[in-house]
Formats: sequence, structure tokens, C-alpha cells
Amino acid sequence: MKYIRKKGLPYPVYENEFKKYLEKFISGKKELIYTSARLEKPFYGIKEVSIGLPFYIKAGKVVGIKDVKLNLVEEERLKKDIKILKNSIKKFS
Repeated sequence: MKYIRKKGLPYPVYENEFKKYLEKFISGKKELIYTSARLEKPFYGIKEVSIGLPFYIKAGKVVGIKDVKLNLVEEERLKKDIKILKNSIKKFS
């Protein structure tokens, strides 16, 4: 961990992970990847913002969100964070 904290992850680790991610991203079959995408449909009442979630991707397009069950505390925190994010975006728009 000291090495990683000081110098970061070595290139071969990134290369491998990026290759796996990209292969799933462009695959013609439905794949689950953790990425950031714009929410057009409501997710816990949240939409029209880009956030990182486990998304289903097919041929480079988001086709759905993994069924994520948030508890009340997680849901409240997510909504609070999205409100902060949207307010930050407004300041720079």
C-alpha cells in the first residue's frame, strides 16, 4: 500500500482493468459495469444528472440500471448529495 500511495497503481494494472471495462462496454451483449451516466428516468426520484452507478450496457449504450435497494439512510444521503451536485452545476452554468 505504501508504494501505491506514493506512486499510484502500476500501468499494467490500469491496462488490464481498462481492457476488461472497454470489452464489456462495446460488447453486443448486455453487460453490467460501474460507470457514470446521465439519469433520464427517475432513480429514487433523481433524474437529469450524471452519477456513477452499476449500469447495464449493450454496444456502448446504457440499457438500464442494476436493481439497487437503498436503505432509508442511503437514500436520504444520495438525495442530499445530488442536491449539492445540482447546486454546484448551477453556479458554473
